[in-house]
Amino acid sequence: MESEPESFEDKCRRLQASLSQEELEAMSAKQLEGLTRLEQSYNYQKGLLRHLGVRANLENDEEFWLQLWAAGRYLGFSEAEFWQMTPRELCAVIELKLAERDHLCRQYPESGLSVKSESPLSASVPRTARGGKTDRRAEVDAYILEVQQKTGKRITRTDIWKYARYRSRTEFERWERRSPRATRAADGKFRAILSEKPHLR
Repeated sequence: MESEPESFEDKCRRLQASLSQEELEAMSAKQLEGLTRLEQSYNYQKGLLRHLGVRANLENDEEFWLQLWAAGRYLGFSEAEFWQMTPRELCAVIELKLAERDHLCRQYPESGLSVKSESPLSASVPRTARGGKTDRRAEVDAYILEVQQKTGKRITRTDIWKYARYRSRTEFERWERRSPRATRAADGKFRAILSEKPHLR
């Protein structure tokens, strides 16, 4: 008659019984060290997310991973790229973006944007692109940030091109990257939105 396979719990008990007190203490110390480092890593990632402006309950594991995923997508990573990255790699990118934002906010104090730990992520504030022309993507980023800081509302680029009564993002993207195919009508509409700031009303 075949004996029943040894359970996982029985294997653990057998292993524990075979170890000396010294070995058990060393194993416990390593486990504690690993748990401590894991907790420190989680706390660091939570700190970065709060610096990005996340106000959700990050003590909830599901919410924490959702917000970490959202940060990765906001930074431009695809779904596949996000899951291929280690937390350390993602944090390194977030740190660079925060440093860039903070530097640009100090460089352009007239923008009215402040560098605070609770401020949401913004790729940049208005800056000059090559040829002395304003970086339109930076202008849009600054507007989105301003709306959130002043109203608490989170708008996206979709909200902007929809407000201009476009049915797709094509015209907006052409205008934003200064494509030769961008129309004067689109330029007038999007400039009006950035100057009149309807989302602040």
